[in-house]
Amino acid sequence: MEYSRLIINADDFGLTGPINRGIIETIENGIVNSVSLIATGTELDSACDYLRFKKNLFKGWHMNLTTGRPVLDPQKVGTLTDRNGFFLGKTRFILNVGAGLVDADECRKELLAQRDQLLENNIRITHVDSHHDIHCLRFIANIIKPVLKDLNYRYIRFHKSQIKFLRNFGPLSLIDKILIRQSVKRLLYQNQKNLIDFIWFRELYQYKNKLKVLKSYISGMRGGVHLVLCHPGYYDESNKLKLKYNKQRQEEMKVLCNPDILLFLKQHHIKLIFNNDN
Repeated sequence: MEYSRLIINADDFGLTGPINRGIIETIENGIVNSVSLIATGTELDSACDYLRFKKNLFKGWHMNLTTGRPVLDPQKVGTLTDRNGFFLGKTRFILNVGAGLVDADECRKELLAQRDQLLENNIRITHVDSHHDIHCLRFIANIIKPVLKDLNYRYIRFHKSQIKFLRNFGPLSLIDKILIRQSVKRLLYQNQKNLIDFIWFRELYQYKNKLKVLKSYISGMRGGVHLVLCHPGYYDESNKLKLKYNKQRQEEMKVLCNPDILLFLKQHHIKLIFNNDN
């Protein structure tokens, strides 16, 4: 019987200490075999230090223009930040993009700075995605091609639900929706090493019975390489970044470390795969 292959990717590695500890827990005692690093995080260095001893993990870049502080001086990216030097947040950023208030050159410079932060930490970027899926916006998709130049990444994550999300923040024409989709698809097709066949577009933190939901997806896998997104982390009492799913991260972590899940994968002929390019 043909085995399906599975990548479980933990987003936001490097964002905070509690998130780092939760992700490491799911790597050491769970089923996470891939991470996406957020270069603007306060704990990026400790995340990179850990990864130096984990050569076989997939290590991606989680582009960020919506949470925390930029890598660059906030005054140099004034259309992306508020008066306190923090990013504007998901909703305001998307609304400002739609209103033409976000400077494309500032986005490009900030993303280049984030990319360089990872490269300076000797991270070989295996995949590209983004916080709040901003790379699926037509505006961002159109500016990231030079940012991604010379990166030998194996896939870029395309989140179709971004179009549905945008619809909630104002009217979009059918042409706009098509352009959003096609802009990112062009990036996908130009990437000759597109590793992923199927992406799970649901988020575990949205569901009360997270284990049941994860098992339902696993049991339906039929061949190919599947990508499941997750956001594990320990509960952060201070929650200085005001993350909306702060408590859910720890619940998600427990599911990913559930001792029954590895047996469930074996029973359904699914193999966790690892990065062998190192």
